[in-house]
Amino acid sequence: MEKTKRISEFNTYVTASRGAKFSAGLVNYFLTLILSFILFVVATVPICENTPGISDAKNAYNESYWNLREIVKTTHLQETYEDRLLSMEEMAKSYYSKVTLSTYQKQGLEEAPFSRTAINENNTLNINNDCVAYYFLKFKYENGIEEETSDTNKIAKMYELFNKKSEILNKYFVVPEISTLTMENYQIYFQDDCAKEMDLYLNNGTNIATSKQETIFEELYELYNYVAGYGINEVETKYEPYIIEKKKYDEAYNRYTTTMSVGIIVNYAIVFAIVDVALCFAFKNKETLGEKIFKVVDISINGEKPSWWQILVKRVFEFIGFFSALALIPIFTDGYALYGASILGSINFLSILVFSLIITLLSVILMLVMPKRQYLSDLASLQISKSTKYVERKEEERSSDFSRN
Repeated sequence: MEKTKRISEFNTYVTASRGAKFSAGLVNYFLTLILSFILFVVATVPICENTPGISDAKNAYNESYWNLREIVKTTHLQETYEDRLLSMEEMAKSYYSKVTLSTYQKQGLEEAPFSRTAINENNTLNINNDCVAYYFLKFKYENGIEEETSDTNKIAKMYELFNKKSEILNKYFVVPEISTLTMENYQIYFQDDCAKEMDLYLNNGTNIATSKQETIFEELYELYNYVAGYGINEVETKYEPYIIEKKKYDEAYNRYTTTMSVGIIVNYAIVFAIVDVALCFAFKNKETLGEKIFKVVDISINGEKPSWWQILVKRVFEFIGFFSALALIPIFTDGYALYGASILGSINFLSILVFSLIITLLSVILMLVMPKRQYLSDLASLQISKSTKYVERKEEERSSDFSRN
């Protein structure tokens, strides 16, 4: 009798609107995120950073990071500015700005004719400030990356590498005969039209770049990226101090980031178990807090209250879907390195977040197109959602009728 009464009660409910379902899910999603973030900041971070093994890994990770940066700086293939490594594009702009001014210097000018930049020894190329030549003519030979050879052979090998992109080289540069070059006079120079366009593009802050200038720089960047990238690869694979320090960095990085990422996951599991599982049993119809606020109740597709296995299946799918919210925690805590943390073999934290986000988006799309407005979790657990607003309105109407009578 009680079961029949319950079915009759649910049959008076109308299907929950898409807006109500989405809003309820959004409340649960962000409530789980916020509480996970708070628990991570006030508990996990202090505990981990005061645990000897983990704090040692963090210190080693930071020390190796700065050591690697110093090693990279000595190669000149990448340099720093205000405590950060310059990107390859920034280095290319700096390099080609110097090529431009060196071209004008060769013509006997004291300032660039278009940007009016004064030409001096600091902004023209010499072997100690040329990020490409310094490595290929000095550093790699002095540090055993390649066997020592004659200056002529060093220059020839460097230009051989440039010639891998000979179409770009011949299009924009004046290339002298190798036999005329020395270690003090090894440069290539821009052709006049290219020098003009790069002078305006790189050295004049008020110039609005034209499509021609952008195209020229894109091709020049391709050349620079190839040559400098070749050198960077040699450092990473052949320069012993870098290899040793990188191994230390990787070990400390993996130890620290894996621990912190697992901490985020454990926090999330605890919060989800309390907010999205335990708390729902405090309500009559086993709703989550979001569903309670927006007056949504989940029922079995046969009209009965869901069984324990249906509730369990729905919560498992929600656990997977809500996990994507954790992507914001490394952003809030400036811990971007956590995305690359290895969780299980080759599976890292970011790949789990991406998988979860796909499930989340697929679930929302299904709810928007399915006639019964079911999330993926509803389909898997054989449930639909109904709104209690209709029942409450009817009860209010009956109460009003009773008052009038």
